[in-house]
Amino acid sequence: MKTLQYWGTGNFQEHPYTGRIVTWVEKEKQTVDDAIATKLLAANAGFVLDNDESGEVVTSQINSVTGRIKVNSIPVEKVAGHVFACLGDSISYQNTNGSSLSLRAQGYMTWAGILSGGRIVFDPAMNFGASGENSTQVAARVASVVAAAPEWCVVHCGTNDLYVGPVAYEMTIANLTTIYSALLAAGIRVVAMPIIPRAKDAASGSLPTAQRQQLHRINNWIRRTAALTPGIVLADPSLNIVDHSVTNGDPIGALTAAATAYTVDGLHPAPRGAYYMGKSIADAVSSQLCPISYSPVSQQDTYDATNNPTGNLLLNGFFTGTGGTAGTGASGSLAASWQFRRSSGTTGTIGGSKTTKTVDNGTTYPMQQVVCSAAAGSTTENMQVYQFVSTGFTANVDVIYAEIDVEVSGITVDCVKSIQLNLGDGTNTRICAAEEAGFYLPNGNWSGTLRTPAFLIASGASTLGFYLNIVLNGAVASNSVTVNCSRAAIRKVS
Repeated sequence: MKTLQYWGTGNFQEHPYTGRIVTWVEKEKQTVDDAIATKLLAANAGFVLDNDESGEVVTSQINSVTGRIKVNSIPVEKVAGHVFACLGDSISYQNTNGSSLSLRAQGYMTWAGILSGGRIVFDPAMNFGASGENSTQVAARVASVVAAAPEWCVVHCGTNDLYVGPVAYEMTIANLTTIYSALLAAGIRVVAMPIIPRAKDAASGSLPTAQRQQLHRINNWIRRTAALTPGIVLADPSLNIVDHSVTNGDPIGALTAAATAYTVDGLHPAPRGAYYMGKSIADAVSSQLCPISYSPVSQQDTYDATNNPTGNLLLNGFFTGTGGTAGTGASGSLAASWQFRRSSGTTGTIGGSKTTKTVDNGTTYPMQQVVCSAAAGSTTENMQVYQFVSTGFTANVDVIYAEIDVEVSGITVDCVKSIQLNLGDGTNTRICAAEEAGFYLPNGNWSGTLRTPAFLIASGASTLGFYLNIVLNGAVASNSVTVNCSRAAIRKVS
């Protein structure tokens, strides 16, 4: 007999004797016979041998590909949050388009991270999307996701099965089953997403009726499977993407490529479509995720080499006081140590004022409010809230990332091209929610945490630049948006 202990955050494993999926709870101990112990340990999914029943973790390693710490092969994320991967075709690939620099506004994982308030951590290295692949090809790559050891994986594939090939329904289901089973067997929880509404075939024409019907057949199987399978959560944005004014199930905007469309071409999500995809993920999993965040909770959370080496490198990340510097097109009150301006364009203005946010106990903490506006006929007006940091870091040694909480409201017309966070060292720039040319963000109110990918500060860098960019397009009419900012930080990765 051997005593095993599970050190993860919840794990679904196939019972060696019954074949049923059972749940192990974090730090749970069980004494099992040698045969079961051998099989569970071989799965390499969070179980440690505890012969002396101390539960002591004695070995560790760092994955050179992902940079993630593993303790006894158990992944432990170095940046706050729960690590997510995505697996699929070009709809997943466009989260980053293969770049390690930016999380794109037309990426559903970008919005999942933002709208989860930082609970969901998605790094470009965890993008396992590949353009043009059908479900057979995607299933052949699932081992790469298992090797990367995320806590969760969002699976969205099958749209290319409908016309590129095509792939028979039975094969699509077999491939999805293979993907889900491989992830669950590795202790990776699955977010299953139905194929999003589409209006395009491989030749840019309307999708034939037979293929549309197969899409719904596949999606109904995905929904049913998620409901019946422990370890699988359904994230379904379909109702928010489909155009209910037509009968063919096209997405809003269909093939128009209009700035307000939910896809860029009838198939691939535009920022508005990606927003609802990400929202469906955040809504589906947030209740199951610990609300981990490194966003400052006090002005005292500042960098100190001895006492707080992962403290905030920014001055006044809590946006207290006034006295900030107003540049071109800027007016009003801005928190101390900060600057704001119109960095490009001719008519854009940014007005600052101080406000507060109320927490559950009725007390408040400070927020910086900016109202950004542009005149009718303008094209691209970029307003910035920014700060430079020149101390507290070592080039070519420290790995850093940036984050900021935002609340977006008061959009007057279709006008917001981008709200993005940029962190740069003069050589490298990491971006969260990069602008997609020709398309607008959603008009409704939303809030969340913008967080950049982490990166190694370049050799010779002496200054870090933190920029919140708010980009408007006033081509249709005069317009404005209100953005409340709070809890900004640049931190070193521990």
